[in-house]
Amino acid sequence: MSKKGMARKDAGISRESLIGQVLATLTKTTEQGFNYKQIAKRLNITDAPGRQMISDILRDLSKQGSVQEYLWEIQN
Repeated sequence: MSKKGMARKDAGISRESLIGQVLATLTKTTEQGFNYKQIAKRLNITDAPGRQMISDILRDLSKQGSVQEYLWEIQN
């Protein structure tokens, strides 16, 4: 018996593409900081794995020094 509807749902967007979109969102409004939920809303990402990926990306960018962790602002 097959398990219809049990297929794993893919996020539908690559990590590299999402990194570019997150950075673009942050550079559009450099005077304002965002949390991961606000960024997800601006990018129309509503699923939990997508929001988790944004959170992971922001954490990685913070470790690299590209963004500031406090409000996820782009570093100038």
